[in-house]
Amino acid sequence: MNALCLLAWALAVPDWDLRIVEMVVCDKAGVKQTYALGEGPVYLCVKVAAQGSGDAVFELDVEFAGRKHRYTDRRPPRGTESYILTLGLAAHGAMPFRAEVDPDQKLDKKRSNNVAEGVLDPTTPVESEWFAPREYDIVDHWEGELVSGTPEKFVVATPIFGSMSHQTVESWTKDAVSAIEYVAPDRSPALTLRLATVAAPVSIEQKAHVVARNYRVNPAALNVPWAAYDALPYDVRPWLTQTGSEEDLEALDKFYKATFPVSPREGSSPLAATVKAYMATLTALEYQADGHGAPMPTLRDGVARCEGYAELYAGLVRKMGIPARIVNGFVADEGQGPKAPKDSHSWVEVWFPSVGWVPQDPSFADTAAEGATYPCFFYVLPGLNERVAVSYGVNYRVDDGAEGYGLIGPSHWMAYKGAPPKFKASRTLTIETTPPR
Repeated sequence: MNALCLLAWALAVPDWDLRIVEMVVCDKAGVKQTYALGEGPVYLCVKVAAQGSGDAVFELDVEFAGRKHRYTDRRPPRGTESYILTLGLAAHGAMPFRAEVDPDQKLDKKRSNNVAEGVLDPTTPVESEWFAPREYDIVDHWEGELVSGTPEKFVVATPIFGSMSHQTVESWTKDAVSAIEYVAPDRSPALTLRLATVAAPVSIEQKAHVVARNYRVNPAALNVPWAAYDALPYDVRPWLTQTGSEEDLEALDKFYKATFPVSPREGSSPLAATVKAYMATLTALEYQADGHGAPMPTLRDGVARCEGYAELYAGLVRKMGIPARIVNGFVADEGQGPKAPKDSHSWVEVWFPSVGWVPQDPSFADTAAEGATYPCFFYVLPGLNERVAVSYGVNYRVDDGAEGYGLIGPSHWMAYKGAPPKFKASRTLTIETTPPR
């Protein structure tokens, strides 16, 4: 490009001075605000000052808690203007934020005060706290009919909407013919129906009113010594047991040794070690709705659905001698309350002696805060009160021959001789948000 062309190009580019004069955490009206752990969504107010002439547009890049967004086609203000922005995240720990005006230098070549940075450090409870209850009415109806064949034995099991860490049951009813059993190895209760023969349509129905709550914990309350895990309560010891196939356990062991070349009990705390395991899970995997659920294929291909994240993280934690369990249930769709069965989901609870079971969700963290370099959704799980849980664990056994993966909905099994019988089944599950009673 000759000198004349360069001069013409320079004259054509507007001469602007763009500056970020203030950036604060605020409410949606732009008023400066302090957030508590679990509150949100968090808003940022970025005040931009501009001097220049001519028509122009610029971009504003915002990075918040590892999540990036570019706001385009912003017209420079005459003087100063405040831009109120949100990336839809709740406060879940020390969350760094950064803004840059005109990042591609289309208007401002001087690059003076174009960048602002800060950290949102939310207030925390003294120890741990359950808060913000939401109530749900649930009706779960399963029915089936034999199409052909004659089974010698028939078993159907469906998980119970019961009391769990974040969830309490205010009322529960079941039909008269089914029984409550505890299915091995996860010891979750199941509603079962056992028949010697199937001569007529069969059904199981349960109704429940549950209350789900949010949870947050002060990180300092989790900072206990390894000695606190040397004498575990009887009811949490089963959650040290690894489950899965031999190849899954071998893959998990290899990944554990790569994550912890030196035993985490040497020079690390239980809290630091679980954070490292959490981040290793996020780093190793990419979320796909049709991804893998078991450790071996998950680690082989680097892609997983929610069960894959949960199994890998829980497996790492258990190998350190810290109890962890997988929770199966249903998650709200954009704050509207869970609708089943399409919103099924799995997450993790880790046991800390100081506070008990702490809900965590590595797959939610990896999709909602992509690229985060710290354990988002580790100390608080936003929207936990919009989750209805149904069972713990990923493997179940209802009978000697009836076992499977993830008891999140009804599962049936038939013993027979000769040709396999054909059985047609359907399920109707409704979960409705209700006003507090």
